[in-house]
Amino acid sequence: MVNIYELADQYKQLIEFAEEEDIDISDILLGIAETLDQRMENLVLSVRTLEAQATSLETEIERLKNKKAAVTNHVDRVKKYARELLEASGRTKGGGTLGSMALQNSPLSLVVDNENSIPDVYMRASLTVQLDELPEELSSHPSLKVTVDKKAIIELARNDNFAVDGTHVERNQHLRLR
Repeated sequence: MVNIYELADQYKQLIEFAEEEDIDISDILLGIAETLDQRMENLVLSVRTLEAQATSLETEIERLKNKKAAVTNHVDRVKKYARELLEASGRTKGGGTLGSMALQNSPLSLVVDNENSIPDVYMRASLTVQLDELPEELSSHPSLKVTVDKKAIIELARNDNFAVDGTHVERNQHLRLR
């Protein structure tokens, strides 16, 4: 069976030939048109089938996302239960030969209590400018964003056990599975 491109080319060639030779080919053209119509109908059915598959896949993706969320929540609940068991028993480790768990210290984290009381030496500034507001001389009204340099404060607290006004350092624990 010829493909639709070859059929269209043959259709054009036949029309050109008929015009050159002054031949009546209406019966032949009718047959070709019917073949083209059948092929186009098949294409429409193929498109509809593919669209239905896409819709079905979208539904399956959503179902799998929901299943993943449910499994992730279940994992979180089991880990919370395991952590509570370790803490209630006064242990930091538990398990056997196939797997074990332990409470492990997390890295230090900085909590900002009052940003206004933090010394300027521990603050960073960054300049933010909207691209559509950039003038030729860069003289628009940029916004200045001031943030706390948490890395510097944590490093200071880690090495010198020094506290910066307006902040405090926390160390949490997390459950590690092996």
